[in-house]
Amino acid sequence: MGSTIDPRPRGSVLIVVLIVLSALSLLAFGISYRTRLEMRLAQFQFERAYVRELAEAAVVVAMEKLRQDDNDTDYLAEAWHTDPTLEAEQWPREEGLRSIGSQSVECSCLDEEGKINVNTAGPDVLEKLLEDNREVCAGILDWLDSDDNARSGGGESSYYQALSPPYAAKNKALQILSELLLVKGVERALYYGEDANRNRVLDLNENDGTVTLPLDNADGRLQLGLRDLLTTYGSGRINLNTAPLEVLRALPGLSDGAARAIVLHRDGFDRAPGTDDDHPFGGLDELSEVPGLTEFEIDVLKHFCTLSSQHFSIISIATIREGKVRCCVEVVVRRTEGEVVPILRREEP
Repeated sequence: MGSTIDPRPRGSVLIVVLIVLSALSLLAFGISYRTRLEMRLAQFQFERAYVRELAEAAVVVAMEKLRQDDNDTDYLAEAWHTDPTLEAEQWPREEGLRSIGSQSVECSCLDEEGKINVNTAGPDVLEKLLEDNREVCAGILDWLDSDDNARSGGGESSYYQALSPPYAAKNKALQILSELLLVKGVERALYYGEDANRNRVLDLNENDGTVTLPLDNADGRLQLGLRDLLTTYGSGRINLNTAPLEVLRALPGLSDGAARAIVLHRDGFDRAPGTDDDHPFGGLDELSEVPGLTEFEIDVLKHFCTLSSQHFSIISIATIREGKVRCCVEVVVRRTEGEVVPILRREEP
């Protein structure tokens, strides 16, 4: 009688082999997937570091422009304002960085002393600047003063403690202007305005309503925000050569017509600031050359204004991959005796 071989062990071995192969396949897939993720993460980190270096390099160039500017006046047609950085295509590309697409570097250098110092401005100046928005003015003054007595329309700690999350009124001078976003009545639109890239020019995306950011009212006029008009730096004297019209109009005793006459005089024939035909003031005595200014208005300007500055903000925005990877660096610097020293730095993606 012949013997037979039980097929079950052979089938069991086959099943075990299939299970092992499946497990190995899953393990290989997992390793491959993890490797791809790690490569993507490494590429992303490399790109983030690269775009940050671009932004930082533009800041260094702008600081050097400020250091080289050693004359007695600061105005918008000087190199520190008109040409703080190189054109985007002139920046070197990092070897080995794959498929970064187009790269862009935009850098603006702004005179902080062409703005009103919020800590030293009186109620009259703030009310004129805010166009009689008494609630916002009261909110700012209550935030700055040392007491807990709320003005009409303003707010002190009792108001802020009822918010979620609660906090107290500062009741002392601001150190960083963005603290205003904590103040009653100061909305983000009021603080940031429409000048997204801080170049003081009405760009297409700043005059198209809700089509592209920033959101704007499409009225054909650049609406500056509080960050463009107020500062926490400087002695409180305003640089007459760099202050925007809105700042000049806020000076006590100065009419709207007088402020416009000053801007027209310094902007030259093309009526555009920061161009070759600008006519900056070389001395405050030159105010007598501005048509229509009264002796009283000239005295006001001599009291409140200066022609040189020490504090500047440098805003550098770098992008690669058609804007998908972005870094914005803002540095506040102080220039004294030929040295330009950073005193505040912020970075955002």
